[in-house]
Amino acid sequence: MMSRTLVTRIAITVCCLVAALDANAACTSSSLNGDYWFMATGTVQRTSPQNGVRLDPVAEIGRVSYDGKGTATLIETVALHGGQSEITASGKYTVSTDCRAAVEWSVSGTYLQTYAIIILQGGAEIETVSFRNAASGGSRPLSMFSQKKTLGIPC
Repeated sequence: MMSRTLVTRIAITVCCLVAALDANAACTSSSLNGDYWFMATGTVQRTSPQNGVRLDPVAEIGRVSYDGKGTATLIETVALHGGQSEITASGKYTVSTDCRAAVEWSVSGTYLQTYAIIILQGGAEIETVSFRNAASGGSRPLSMFSQKKTLGIPC
């Protein structure tokens, strides 16, 4: 089970980020436009009859491309259990005028995870909480991370 401390930390972080938003700022789908890079660490909850419930560490690095119209593409490398995998996912996102957003990711039409997002600095930065697929154990946070918009500088 997720500890109350973790839930409290997530709630405080989200509240602080919402409070930091410009009261006059209004966001739209076009507030998310371009390529954003991220690096994240978190946990994946596993349950087995032999070991009960355990939290396994996970690390991710990748890029999200938002089109400014509600569609996104995710390309990431995930490290879990000593191995690594490449994931490419497609997403649909919605943005509220108060600069909160949600992205639902899928791979080959199968729901993967959801991002809860707060858009900061007119879309230059995004604070993100990643939630896992409800079919694989419920809406538990996987990780919290920032996405930084690239400025068109080639790698």
